[in-house]
Parts: sequence; C-alpha cells; structure tokens
Amino acid sequence: MNLRWFAIFSLLLLQSCGGSSGPGNSPTPVVCSTGPCLLSERDVWLRVQEDFDPGLGETTDVRQVWTTRDDPNFATGAWRDYAPLPDESYGDVSVTLPSIDGDYTLYLKAVDAAGNVAGGTLMDQLAIQVSLDTTPPPLPQASAPAYVDAPQVAVDFTNLTGVDEIVASWEPDFDPSSDHTPNAQITFDLPSTDEGTYTLWLRYRDAAGNEGPARAFSVTYDQTAPQNPSIRFR
Repeated sequence: MNLRWFAIFSLLLLQSCGGSSGPGNSPTPVVCSTGPCLLSERDVWLRVQEDFDPGLGETTDVRQVWTTRDDPNFATGAWRDYAPLPDESYGDVSVTLPSIDGDYTLYLKAVDAAGNVAGGTLMDQLAIQVSLDTTPPPLPQASAPAYVDAPQVAVDFTNLTGVDEIVASWEPDFDPSSDHTPNAQITFDLPSTDEGTYTLWLRYRDAAGNEGPARAFSVTYDQTAPQNPSIRFR
C-alpha cells in the first residue's frame, strides 16, 4: 500500500473554528508549515489522501487510520474509520486531544482492505506535533477619542502580549470585520463619511485562533464648525 499525505501541513490538519467540521464539510486549515500546529479546539480532523500503487496501477483502498498520542510504538490509540469523500481521493478522520492545554505528538498509520498496514519509514512521516491552546486572549486595553473631526479614529493599545491579530468591526456581531496586525496605535476608517456617532468593536485573536471578549468604543464624527458668537454692548 502506498499512502501519502499532503506535503503542506496546513492542508493536513484542520479544525472547525466555531463551524462544523468533518467529512464533507469545509473546516479551517491550521497553519503549521513551521513548528508545532497551533490548535484552539480539542476536536480536529486529519485529511488522508490515497496515492497510486505502481504495482496495482490503481488507487489503493484505505479503510482505516490508526491514531495515537505521544506513543510512537502504537501501544495505545484507536482505529478511525476512513472512506474517501464522493468523487475525491481523500477523506477525513477525527482526533480528540486531551482537555489539558499543552504540546502533543500525533502518530498515524493506515491499513488497506487487504489488511496491509503502513509501517517502516512511512511511520516516521506520519508524526505531527501539535500545540493545544484553548485560552482566549484578554479584553483589549485601549483608548480612543470620543470626538473626531475627520472620518477616522486612532486607537491606542497597551496589552498586546500574545496577540496575533486585532479584529475590528462596526457591528456588534463582527459581521463584517477586518483583521489588523497588532500595533501600539491603529487608525480605523469610519464606516461612513456622514457626521454622527458610531461604535467600534474590537477584540484580540491569538496564534491558535482563540478570540477574546469584545470591547466597544463610541466615537462622534463632527466637522461642523460652531457659529461665531454675537456680542452686544449695553
């Protein structure tokens, strides 16, 4: 049996990130091309792709994938049912990580319909290091002016340690939203050039994908100059 895995890890390990993951769905790829794969969820999916067997001239029939954690000898673990998705040469298998945040190594091997088990040097290729982090970032510590005379507002941030992105929106449900590189000061364009009061919602996201609580800032855009006072002498 000739089983291969996608060369780019970001296409190998997936998590739902708040959505529904699993066979037939579209979970979010985990970016882990260098170093451990950073995860914010315990339930993840591993994508397996079958390769062509030169001896058979056809795609191998992988039926199950064995997954185990921190056990390269496969003394523990479990078989996970696997089947290619319709009209595809790959399928997904689920893995549940422990409830404690930390670093783990996932080891995997596969068996085909004839009972052949992948092993040898192939097993070394099926070791994936992951780092589970389910702790969300803190509430943004920031300040912004209450009034502006141009259709933009500058926000100053102070607690950016461990923050990978700053998520901003003019809607409380963050739909739509924009992602920003952490900086001590970021200028946000108002959603309109009309004068009025707007509410900016901000929250932090860490490298694992956890999002923290949101904080709202109210800003009033006013570019109308006051009238000149009239002076009367009596």
